[in-house]
Amino acid sequence: MWRINSFSKPNVWIGYLIVSKQIIIFGNYANYKPHHSNPRLDGFGLIFDCVCVGLVEKNRRGFSLIPMHEYHCRGSDRNLYTFLESLCHYRSQCSLGTDRYIHTRAKMAYAKLNPRHTPNARIEEISRDSAHYRLSTPSGFSDSYRLAQLDDYTHLPRRRFPHRLSTSLNLSARTSSDAIAGTWGFGLWNDPFGLSLGFGGNPFRLPVLPNAAWFFGASKENYLSFSSGLDTASPTRPPAVNGFLAQTFRTPKFHPWLIPAGLSLPFSHKTTRRLLSRVIEDDGVALSVDVTQWHRYSLDWSLKRVSFEVDEVQVFESAVSPNPPLGLVIWIDNQYAAFTPEGKIAMGVLEGREEWLEVKDLEIK
Repeated sequence: MWRINSFSKPNVWIGYLIVSKQIIIFGNYANYKPHHSNPRLDGFGLIFDCVCVGLVEKNRRGFSLIPMHEYHCRGSDRNLYTFLESLCHYRSQCSLGTDRYIHTRAKMAYAKLNPRHTPNARIEEISRDSAHYRLSTPSGFSDSYRLAQLDDYTHLPRRRFPHRLSTSLNLSARTSSDAIAGTWGFGLWNDPFGLSLGFGGNPFRLPVLPNAAWFFGASKENYLSFSSGLDTASPTRPPAVNGFLAQTFRTPKFHPWLIPAGLSLPFSHKTTRRLLSRVIEDDGVALSVDVTQWHRYSLDWSLKRVSFEVDEVQVFESAVSPNPPLGLVIWIDNQYAAFTPEGKIAMGVLEGREEWLEVKDLEIK
């Protein structure tokens, strides 16, 4: 069994051959661009890139590849992954319309969590035993993006995001304020706006339509619904466009209505929004919860429904179940986005004070 990985670099390839239960690494890496000025550390970086192609496991039928999102959860493989990763340096990832990210290499209690943040934002591990973290963003003006985020998909292509149907998320959370400027929350999504061309060890990823199920905090500048049924307040159905929401999104990979929606955008935002509402299904409800106090939040995602609970009491259930696969995300930032029924499009970053989101007792089943 052998495999070749090109690393998306010209004249650079590497492979491995299994002979008598041993892995022989071979390749032409004369033009491999070093990660480090120290050649010894760069050698570890090259081996780590090869390991990222996929480790090999012996089973009854012979050797088989272990998917990248699985191998770091296994004993010896996890140790090898952590050791090699600790010797490698990754360039900071850039995101469309945002500032430079800092990828913290420390491994946290939930084995797959990847912490990342913009400069001056922080992610603190308060207690490893209880998976207790605090995500903080500094005060600042509306001229820079500020983000603190934990996720379990950063280094994976979207098709390998780790969570499929029949997934339950449980955690406790509180915030510094009930009026955070921007957005914050926790849940499952497909990172639809992520853009990566595959350089610097990052997976290739293009923007797609959203699929999500989450508890979402959004300041008044946001307008986060394409469904006209959610836009009008009523005694039984508060508006689910901003505030603290339990919300779901479901979209296909492609839909023919996207073509006229894109063509109409320069001429009529209202027409574009109406066409998108036929493609993007969303459902949600505004919750009356004091988010500054500790509460236990639960999300249960299955094929035909998504159930939301706060302190073991169901607060919302939706038949709009997102399409898999999805990744876990916990975040706080100062960004806003709005696309109103009147056709107004607005997005940007907000001025704000120092804020934080604290989570603990994280469980995913």
